[in-house]
Amino acid sequence: MVVDRLIAKGVEPDSVVAVVRDPAKATALATRGAVVRSSDCNDPVALEEAFKGVDRLLFIFGSEVGRRVTQHRNVINAAKACGIVRIYYTSVLRAADNPMILAAEHKVTEQMLASSGAPHTILRHGWYTENYTAELPGGRFPGAVSRGVLVHAAGD
Repeated sequence: MVVDRLIAKGVEPDSVVAVVRDPAKATALATRGAVVRSSDCNDPVALEEAFKGVDRLLFIFGSEVGRRVTQHRNVINAAKACGIVRIYYTSVLRAADNPMILAAEHKVTEQMLASSGAPHTILRHGWYTENYTAELPGGRFPGAVSRGVLVHAAGD
């Protein structure tokens, strides 16, 4: 979606690099003119190759819970080695004191970014809306409609 938005706003497609695990899933981006490169967060050498010529990195956190600290360290180190001038990291709200189990890896990543000396911006977004679909009719835990309330961790 980010690549689509950049192109829609007039960024030259061939100046946008999408680093993906599975290039077959990014054919639509390649068709629109974006440069698609394959890499794996477990492979620091492949990351450096994928980041060549990139000046800004939107770093969307990894999906392998429990392995993300090492993977994120690899991304940060590769970005620094390639001279990326700014890293934008998608974290969570209040990573430093958020009790959510997934927040711990974000907290460590933020600490790694801070100690790396790499210029960076932390993007703090709330919980993804699609995580609530299990509460809707047809979901694994339907009940929001019958209760008349969608329960979440955002306070009152």
